[in-house]
Formats: sequence, C-alpha cells, structure tokens
Amino acid sequence: MAALKEEDFIQKYFIEELERLQKQEFNYYSALICCQIIESMGAFLDKKPFAAPAQSKKRFDTSIEILFPIEYKQLNENSWFYHKFRCNLLHYFSVGRHFYLNNGEMDLHLSADENGRYHFSIKQFNADTISAAKFLLSLFEKNQLKRKKSGNILLDFGS
Repeated sequence: MAALKEEDFIQKYFIEELERLQKQEFNYYSALICCQIIESMGAFLDKKPFAAPAQSKKRFDTSIEILFPIEYKQLNENSWFYHKFRCNLLHYFSVGRHFYLNNGEMDLHLSADENGRYHFSIKQFNADTISAAKFLLSLFEKNQLKRKKSGNILLDFGS
C-alpha cells in the first residue's frame, strides 16, 4: 500500500468505501464498519500515536463528541452508546435489547419508544458517519488538526 495523506485515507476508506457498502445494501455490515470508522476518526483527533493500544472507548467517545450531531452525544452520555450499541454490534453481532435496527424510518432515528428502545436507521447512521468523516477531512484541509505518525506499517501518515 502506498503512503497516503490523512485526507486521502479518509476520503478513500471512510467515505468512498462506506458509500459503496451502502449502495450495495450491505446494511448490517455497513453499521459494523461505521463503528470502526468512528473509532478510527477518534484516533485522528487525539494526541496519541495512531496505533496506541487500549484507546477504543476514548476514541469512539471523542469522535462522537466532536464530529457527530447532538443526538449521538446525548445517547453516548457515560459512553452508553459505545457500550450498548458499538460493543454489542462488534463483539456479539447484535445490538441487544436497546435498539430496533431498520433500514428506513430516518425520521424516527435515535428516538425512543415507550419501552425505552431506540429506533436506529442504518441509512441515517451511514449518512451521519459520512458527514462526520467529511467534517474530519475539512479539519485536515484547513490545517486545524496536527498530523502524526500512524504507528502502522501499512500507513504513512504525517510524513
């Protein structure tokens, strides 16, 4: 893999790849990838080396706090969204009892029903993740984020 600038990496792997998944309607898998993208975006935002260990929750939370709409921030109070959605989805391939996954109903996205379960539109999650990635991209384009070494042999950021 050739060396990529942060902007190229974000555009290619966060935005374009997620758009391809969405276009092909790999909805459940795109939700999994969104969680990984959120975490990776947090790695671009903190001051630690890109491959620093044990940063999953911190980076997910930072990304949600800085890059996502207020509804996600509210849902992630005390890392609730991280634990109840991200961890369940990535580790158990399920979102548990706290969410109804759907591929439509964008108007209900992140609203709770009478039992406290949240409607969760995968299409809206994809769109919000892509918007967050574009915002991150703009921060690099405006030189508002410091570049850093990736710490990964396949990536060569900050060179």
